[in-house]
Amino acid sequence: MTEFHLYLIITLIMVAFLNSNAGWAGSRPQKSTENLLIIEQLAAMSSKQKDYRRPPDNHKTFGYGIRGTMDGQIATMEYVFPLLDGKETRFACQFEVPNFSSVISKFGAHTSCFGPRDKSFYELKTHDEDYLRAHMNADGFFFRSMNYSDWGLDYNHVIDISAELCSKIAHFIALELQNSNRDSYINRVHAVLSFVQYIPYGMPDFDHKEHCYFGFSLPHESVAISYSDCDSKSALFAGILRHLIKHDNIVLVSCEIEEEGHMVVGVSDLPFPGQHVSHNGKQYLLLETTTPIPIHSQIEQRFSNINVMTVKNA
Repeated sequence: MTEFHLYLIITLIMVAFLNSNAGWAGSRPQKSTENLLIIEQLAAMSSKQKDYRRPPDNHKTFGYGIRGTMDGQIATMEYVFPLLDGKETRFACQFEVPNFSSVISKFGAHTSCFGPRDKSFYELKTHDEDYLRAHMNADGFFFRSMNYSDWGLDYNHVIDISAELCSKIAHFIALELQNSNRDSYINRVHAVLSFVQYIPYGMPDFDHKEHCYFGFSLPHESVAISYSDCDSKSALFAGILRHLIKHDNIVLVSCEIEEEGHMVVGVSDLPFPGQHVSHNGKQYLLLETTTPIPIHSQIEQRFSNINVMTVKNA
């Protein structure tokens, strides 16, 4: 072997060593732009494990997505979306691993209570009602009886544990509207709806080992992983909006579309056509959160088998 070849080999080894970020002084923090890797790091300290690697069903994007970088224990998420009339704005927020993991730990039920029957339905795993009351009425779920409509996900619990994030988003939207001299009741609803609608759609399935999550993505997860489904988006929408308008002007509405389960949000005092539902003396316009349908062009008579849920005050 000549001196030149020996020198070339040593040089290549040193380049590979330096590019690996290894060195005598220790490794530098790695940065990642992969949402999957980011959310796995953010949830690493959670007491409830989740499988974020299972791909979502019916994934759809609408030209926008939330992108992030991870630096040490902090993730920075950035979301460019059309605020009003197609005019784009940029929202940014940061998540810290301990806080993110703490929120994630507050949601999830043990598989001894219920679990998936198939991709579309969950079922109770025991007929012991005392056990179900003791173990489901916490961590985001409730049990009243064995009837299907008497147990499930407690959306107000989800909204409450996500209040800090939703408040930040609400404050950002209010400030953007004020700075453009367009702050109004209707524009607040419209802007929040746009924020939620343009997040990519996907049906999450995070169930893992001893915990199940009802096919639901918490607001923190919807932002960090950049997709969520109808009830996940509706909870995010209601959670943000209750910091901007009166909470009793907002209702969550479970319903059906062509005999498939669905969820939307009803908002009162909106002068637009569409399907309305009456509740406690108010008329609520039903707003689709899953796909970009303008607030003034909501579809009439689309939803059936409607059940209204109130939203608590912030």
